[in-house]
Amino acid sequence: MIIRSRRSLAVLALLLTTSVGAQEVPAGDWPLYARDAGGQRYVPLEQIDRANVDQLERAWEFRLRPDGGGLVLAGTVPVVVDGVMYLPLGDAVVALEAHTGRELWRHQVTGTTVRRHVAYWPGDGEHGARLFYNGGNEIVAISAETGELVASFGDNGRTPFDVRYSYSPSIFRDVLVIGASTPEVSTGPLGNTRAFSAVTGEMLWSFNTVPQPGEVGHETWLDDGWRNRPGNNMWVWYSTFDEETGLLFMTLGSPAPNYYGGDRPGDNLFGNSVLAVDLQSGEYRWHFQTIHHDLWDWDLPAPPVLVDVTVNGETIPALSQTGKPGLMYILDRRTGEPVHGVEEHLVAAADVPGEWYSPTQPIPTAPAPLSRMWWNPTDVVTVGDTTAEHAAACRALLDSYGGTFFNAGPFTPFFLHEEGDPPRASINLPHNGGSNWGGSAVDPRTGYVFINTTESGSIGWIEARDPDGNYGRGAEGSTQPYDRGSLSGPGAYSSFSASFTAEDGTRVTLPCIRPPWGRLLAVDANSGEIAWASNLGTTPQLGPERANTGSNNTFGGPMVTAGGLVFIGATDDRMFRAFDSASGELVWQEELEYAANTIPMSYLGSDGRQYLAVVAAGSGFGPPLMGPQGPRNNESLIVWALSEESAQVRTPEGALLDTSGDLAYAPGELSEAQLQESNRALYTQDSMNVFRRFPREVTADMVRFYTEALALRSLNPIQLTSTQQMILTGVGSGQVKLSAGQQGDRSYDLSGGVTGGTGIRYLRFTFPDAGVVAERFVAAGLPAPQFVTLADGSQVATLTDPAGLTIEIAILPGASDHSDDGVGVGIAVSDLATSRVFYRDFVGLDEGAASEATHLGVTRHPFRHAETTLWLHEVGPGLPGDTGSSGIQYVVNDAALAAARGDYRGVAVETPLNRLTGFDLTTVWLNDPDGVTNYFAQVGPNSRTARGEN
Repeated sequence: MIIRSRRSLAVLALLLTTSVGAQEVPAGDWPLYARDAGGQRYVPLEQIDRANVDQLERAWEFRLRPDGGGLVLAGTVPVVVDGVMYLPLGDAVVALEAHTGRELWRHQVTGTTVRRHVAYWPGDGEHGARLFYNGGNEIVAISAETGELVASFGDNGRTPFDVRYSYSPSIFRDVLVIGASTPEVSTGPLGNTRAFSAVTGEMLWSFNTVPQPGEVGHETWLDDGWRNRPGNNMWVWYSTFDEETGLLFMTLGSPAPNYYGGDRPGDNLFGNSVLAVDLQSGEYRWHFQTIHHDLWDWDLPAPPVLVDVTVNGETIPALSQTGKPGLMYILDRRTGEPVHGVEEHLVAAADVPGEWYSPTQPIPTAPAPLSRMWWNPTDVVTVGDTTAEHAAACRALLDSYGGTFFNAGPFTPFFLHEEGDPPRASINLPHNGGSNWGGSAVDPRTGYVFINTTESGSIGWIEARDPDGNYGRGAEGSTQPYDRGSLSGPGAYSSFSASFTAEDGTRVTLPCIRPPWGRLLAVDANSGEIAWASNLGTTPQLGPERANTGSNNTFGGPMVTAGGLVFIGATDDRMFRAFDSASGELVWQEELEYAANTIPMSYLGSDGRQYLAVVAAGSGFGPPLMGPQGPRNNESLIVWALSEESAQVRTPEGALLDTSGDLAYAPGELSEAQLQESNRALYTQDSMNVFRRFPREVTADMVRFYTEALALRSLNPIQLTSTQQMILTGVGSGQVKLSAGQQGDRSYDLSGGVTGGTGIRYLRFTFPDAGVVAERFVAAGLPAPQFVTLADGSQVATLTDPAGLTIEIAILPGASDHSDDGVGVGIAVSDLATSRVFYRDFVGLDEGAASEATHLGVTRHPFRHAETTLWLHEVGPGLPGDTGSSGIQYVVNDAALAAARGDYRGVAVETPLNRLTGFDLTTVWLNDPDGVTNYFAQVGPNSRTARGEN
């Protein structure tokens, strides 16, 4: 964990961004509902990590609406930009100081309710930053600086549209995208998606989500079922976008009405589809339909999340789409083609008069279903699962339906039930989940997609529609002849759940299928395999021994951080939790006053601390919306940070730093000439040291690679913290320091190899004999390096270490075995001239003559210090940077002087001059022009009294 100076934070905002087909996001910001345009919800901050998450403390809270009520704030996520938080309150929008919660301004809202989020636009140089929200039938623009209406937008800050929508728009580049809210009836307003200019409010395009004659997909509507057809609408309140291709991804709902489709025969595009269109024009590019002719109301409730996957050595820009059936589709986001395969499976049909049934439905080859899709009588809960009372109530419910349900696996239909007939009910899993609107999060470093699911069964039939029956929200006045029903009466929401009186006297309704009922899963998008699955949520009424059932409802979604944590609320038990992202282990939880049925978020405050935040405002599901303390109206935004003790400055590897005391030279103490000199004369070691950082799960492979295959000397490790060890290996007089986990606020991206981005892209080792090297690799259980002969007669092989860094092995007859000739460090730079000045004139290395490395495809510029050579090659601007996988250390006799010279030249400070607590070491961490760590370390005392004159 590192807490940075104000100056270095500004540098970080430029350097540390996430970009997987998305607009770049400064590491400390959360500017969109799902943080980035790709919807990853990945936070590249590591102050809060696995080792210290249990030391989180509430930093501040903000009461959302003192009057409470209405449940309108469930699903709310604030946005944070440059240390300011923007938060909708239903009847207002407020700007808060993000590290204190102090209110900066308030915009009062009248005549509507602002829900879920506000859309932030940074401006374009001519126009200042703006916030947008939806007023029901209009988009409203306010100044992000003052909260006042932006008069130049639309009609005095408002631009109307014709179809009502309940949520704020999404924004990408300078385009606002908004969906539609349509009734669940056979005819009515269309659910078209529309786009508006963020500058003027002008409508840019409208996309027909029910294709009209001559448009792609129109042929999937038979017998004129497309005419005046509601539904197929993008009702979810945010979209995702690929900056590289300019594609907007929309997820569309079901065609209306939900449970009867006799008047809309055909597959009904673009219902239940993920749809790619050009952001600027709205032109169709591709679609993928997840359900043909939906009869279950299994619309797509969340947009896809962008994730790059590696399959057979090829990197594929992909997306992951989940939905209510509990299936995950991983698609090439350029074309919509499945990455791991999708098969059309034959599915059952029923007997409703006039209904049209699709004979097949698309089911992914991988991943496997995330929720149960099959049922048989052995799936009913037993006394051992819950309680005798609950098991008895479930058995009684099953008996009331004749002792069984019809189930044919995925996409089981509902049959006709006529009045007076005995019950003939289907059970369809997973009812109102699999995955709902909470959607997914992605760790781009591993390709893991994190998703929460709910499992229960929907039971009932199709019946003649009762004109006076309540068939659910939006279905009033429908003329359809048939709709859903059950023994509970008209409507679709009868689940296989039973009520009973718990031991504490409360009346509880719980699912009748065997637990778990709620889970959090990690799917490896690269392979399509489920990496882990953990129960999510508890049922306290069952007592401590049986409470770990998973939650009956998991409304909300996850967020993942570079600290190795997945944070999620989303459960009825009002707990907010953190799981280890690698293993799924529960590592922290706290009970809240309200359920956090939303998505958590994290950001960097202007004080340099990482904050964690979530809105706790309930959802209307589960127990009464009141926590262990306080009145019902305490809907709040809750913000955590590490305790003051935990928030002390640390190295990326977790070691505690002491920045107190008089370590630095005083102003005027050094002459201009001293400050202008390079650091060449400070070195006390004949080589540089290299830090190699990597995910904890590959530690054993990394140690075997460097010590057995490369034959680096094993040295005594350094125990930096109770959980963090640095493994030292010897290279000549220097070291390669292997460090797993706790890797600091850094960017990690080694994709593209040597020329794929800036930063340290390879390490070079020299040996005298290729055959001996090959034997060592084989003995270590690794493939032998494949050597090629260069034009000068030398031999070289290139490969990667287990964590993805390129390794160059050169065979030089005069070299020492066991890499005693030191290590070479290959650094890709965006601007060669600037980097040459840094390493030559500031660091103080000796520049040599450039040479062509044809096997790498680059021109190398050597900078040498005794045994170690840095090899620079230029890749140009605009490429991703890796500032985390590796760094350089110089052992010097005066770290304070190196710090002073860096300050004089305006070198970016990563970690200020400090003493490493528990070690006799003074350090300063500086960055080269591309953000690579250059770490100056002084062994022995360093204070104004002990330092003396230098």
